Amino acid sequence: MRRKRFTKNDDDEDDVIYPPPPPTPPKPPKQLADFKVNIYVRSKLDAESSITPQRCRVVTLSAFTSQICTKLPLELRNQIYDELMDTETMYKIERSSRESLRDFPTCSTIQDKEDTPVIIRPHLVYPQFANEVVARFFEGYKYFGVQSPRDIGPFFNTEFFGMGLKATETPLSALRVTGYLDQDDWDFINIATLAKDFEPLLAQNVRKWEDFKLTVVLVSKAYLLLDETDRNVLATRLHEVLQQLKRFIEISRMEKGSLKILLETRYGYDKSLVKNRDQNLEWWKVRVRHVARRISFEEDGSTVIPKP
Repeated sequence: MRRKRFTKNDDDEDDVIYPPPPPTPPKPPKQLADFKVNIYVRSKLDAESSITPQRCRVVTLSAFTSQICTKLPLELRNQIYDELMDTETMYKIERSSRESLRDFPTCSTIQDKEDTPVIIRPHLVYPQFANEVVARFFEGYKYFGVQSPRDIGPFFNTEFFGMGLKATETPLSALRVTGYLDQDDWDFINIATLAKDFEPLLAQNVRKWEDFKLTVVLVSKAYLLLDETDRNVLATRLHEVLQQLKRFIEISRMEKGSLKILLETRYGYDKSLVKNRDQNLEWWKVRVRHVARRISFEEDGSTVIPKP
């Protein structure tokens, strides 16, 4: 390649031969972690920049996440979503829900919009990307909880993040259902509707019982029941609850699912209710008497020595 080199005197010219420029090295392939870095770093830089208008940030993130959704298969997209959702991000997604995910239907703590992770903001990322991230969150989050069996249905029909996505549209990994046995509790279990309250668990949201963990916690103030009559009333309600849940226990056993039912009091607890579901009422009267004396039982029925 010949180029003209000009000296101080423009009339003097020399022809100098320069070597060709070196070839541009090929770009290394992007790893899954690069997607996480690009999303967070790019959004943070654009957010802190006083020169780049906000519209540019929206277009950049939307185009970037749009290519992920349109050019990659679902298997690779799920790997990207798993890479994005570390412990801190999972916690922020949980806190950004309008209703509490751990203690439904109580309201969640009101968060500043800036605390919501960028990856679930539909106005910043491609809408399909945000929906798939939330769906992946539902599959991996293990602390879903409702205050009462009657809240199971409303829980599955609630749009927690305002995107139109409900828990009925994606399988859950776990759910904890709390039920109060004492009639003086404001939200005690209604035996007449208990089986119907658990019906939503048999819907399409639980596609694989072996991947779903259901925990039913029956709460009572048995340690205060010093009168034998009160203990017998509690034993009767406990026996009735197990009879109503027998269908779900059998389905979980056939589908190799994980189901735990435990009686929880302030001091003593019994984790072996599933194991002893076929015991008669007289047996449960004796059992409640033991629990009221602060004796605990493990899942296999073994006794835990109470602490002095």
